[in-house]
Amino acid sequence: MAEKNHVTVMIEGRTMTIVGTESPEYMKSVVDYIEQKNSEIRSGKGKKMNVAMASILTSINVADDFFKEKQHREDIESELENIKNELEKTKEELENANKEIEQLNRDIYILKDDMNMLAEEKAQVEDQLDEYFVALDASKNISHKNRNNK
Repeated sequence: MAEKNHVTVMIEGRTMTIVGTESPEYMKSVVDYIEQKNSEIRSGKGKKMNVAMASILTSINVADDFFKEKQHREDIESELENIKNELEKTKEELENANKEIEQLNRDIYILKDDMNMLAEEKAQVEDQLDEYFVALDASKNISHKNRNNK
């Protein structure tokens, strides 16, 4: 069990001892907050208010602050959940994009391989054409010589 701290504070002009497991600094800051809220109520028209009524209104103001902060926290948690969902969607989209990139890289590899084969075939066809033209030239020369010899 946590150690209990005792803190002496002044509330509404009265000395009180607060006991709790929180740090003395924290407990003092809570009391200071209540005193600030109480001072806000007691200023102006609240000066004529008795201690009980001022305490009730202070409690209402503190509860109002609490509910507003609670709503603010819920809004932030909701926004955080939306951000997490968007992040998850983005992560899935990125994974899909990476898969597409991998497939495109495989396709590029296949196309490069096909291009290399076509380049080899082209070189072979060019070699055959060169041989054909050489043979054709040789054939023309032979024909031309045969005509000249006749």
